[in-house]
Amino acid sequence: MMTLVCGGAASGKSAYAEALICGTGENRRIYLATMKPFGKEAEERIRKHRAMRADKGFETLECFTAGTIRGLFIPPGAAVLLEDLGNLCANELFPEAESKGQQDAVSAADPTSAAGPDAAADSVISAVSALRQQCAELVIVANEVFSGGADYAGETLSYLRLLGQVSSALAAMSDRVVEVQCGVPVVLKDAGPESGTEAGTEEKRAEMVFVTGPLFSGKRKAAAELLGIPAEEIRVCGNGEQDIRKKQSSGIAEVQILAAGCRDEKELEQLADKLSEYDVVISSETGCGVVPADPAAREAREKAGRLNCLLAARASKVVRVFCGIPQVIKR
Repeated sequence: MMTLVCGGAASGKSAYAEALICGTGENRRIYLATMKPFGKEAEERIRKHRAMRADKGFETLECFTAGTIRGLFIPPGAAVLLEDLGNLCANELFPEAESKGQQDAVSAADPTSAAGPDAAADSVISAVSALRQQCAELVIVANEVFSGGADYAGETLSYLRLLGQVSSALAAMSDRVVEVQCGVPVVLKDAGPESGTEAGTEEKRAEMVFVTGPLFSGKRKAAAELLGIPAEEIRVCGNGEQDIRKKQSSGIAEVQILAAGCRDEKELEQLADKLSEYDVVISSETGCGVVPADPAAREAREKAGRLNCLLAARASKVVRVFCGIPQVIKR
């Protein structure tokens, strides 16, 4: 069984993928890590993911390139989680970008890795295909980075082309494809009954409806129609807003900007609790698209994604609006 799990930054895709592996019942769980420890930010992200996997029985193997994956021996009956596809593709396309001056012998020895997007795509796809043959269960985490615009060129465009090509090929190979939005899994393709559980915190149900979607997608209008109220009753947050207690309005919009002011997970939880007092809460998706170059912007995007997951877990219903069309992804 092969499952492709995709989603934006801080969407809950990693937690969901881990839940799938843990739900297989296989005794041998192997985590294939593809992120190189580039500096303190990457090291912190690696530490965070290791903490997420703690006490779940995973054996961690660092596999930065397709060549490494092709050389693996996977014990029979093992469940394997490969995370993530975006880093693996980047490592294949840009093998010269080494961490702290250390040379990756496998990448340097692989002649396809520096031969352009098409050859790199073939290398990754063939490696995953070989890996699939050895696993009782294979779950691959992929990044949704294609919704941030179209004005790209050079290496960024080559990378997006590569990741898109590989993602499409692996989706075709997979028995199941799941997109995770705000911690809610949306099954796009399924060859059998879905396994696993919704990721994120334990659900705290309320009568709040959570509405999300891209910028300018018609979220506020859709939310007003859903509740049968005027759109004016849904107030819009301002930057630096402090008082978010429920007042005369039935709903509150653009709450993702509030996440940046939270210092840690506890403050994000407290913010989500306060926002859950509203009848409807609206937050824009910010986790899709190319990763921002500015560290502060990356941190704000991570916090916004985490807040969205917390709100979705607390909501009685989650609605995603795209091009003005509302889709209920949790009820």
